[in-house]
Amino acid sequence: MTSAPDSDTDTDTNLDTDTDTDLNTRSNPDLDLDILHLHREHVYPPSDGGEVRVWKTADRLARFGTVWFACPTANAYVHDNGVRTVDISNPYMRRKLTRIYLWNGLLAVDPTGWFDRLQTDRTVETLMQHPASFDLVVCDSPQMIRASRRLADHFDATLLVNFHNSMYELLDQQLRSRPVPAPLRTRAVDRLRALDQAAIDPADAVVFQSPADVSADDLPPASVP
Repeated sequence: MTSAPDSDTDTDTNLDTDTDTDLNTRSNPDLDLDILHLHREHVYPPSDGGEVRVWKTADRLARFGTVWFACPTANAYVHDNGVRTVDISNPYMRRKLTRIYLWNGLLAVDPTGWFDRLQTDRTVETLMQHPASFDLVVCDSPQMIRASRRLADHFDATLLVNFHNSMYELLDQQLRSRPVPAPLRTRAVDRLRALDQAAIDPADAVVFQSPADVSADDLPPASVP
């Protein structure tokens, strides 16, 4: 596994990409990969720095093949940069209330992870029916961790985990700013940290936002360049 901080910052809202580059030109002409990029939100057009970063990631990946951007409430659409959207809507992921707020809340009160497992099953079932056989699976949000692992195993694909921040630390900050009892906050944060680690351990590569985020997670020393 390799790990490196990302040079882009999540406050960068410049959407300029290499629009003057021939979309058929790849950074490596020997690569023509089918790339599955999973995220919990439809991010185009981006509305904040985090969404800009996700979209720029998809744009860069498109240099190496066909990017299938899988997210809820997406239309089957081909963007100018060649990124294709795939709808993975299901009853658990269709609304922001459930895919973010309920998902986070259940980290604190549900030790079984039943909700995440159900939405993972539906996501995997949808993408198993996709005609492409994926070479690279990119996980871009905690809600997609279990699905990304299963799909990478199924397709014998390389797994890349793209963490914008140390996610459990971000959750801790958010919960501290709200009237959440300390035991519930600690439980939620600990479970998200364990889930993050469950993505890091089998990943072939992990991308973090900064060196500080790299140090916040349990990475083998040899994995940090």
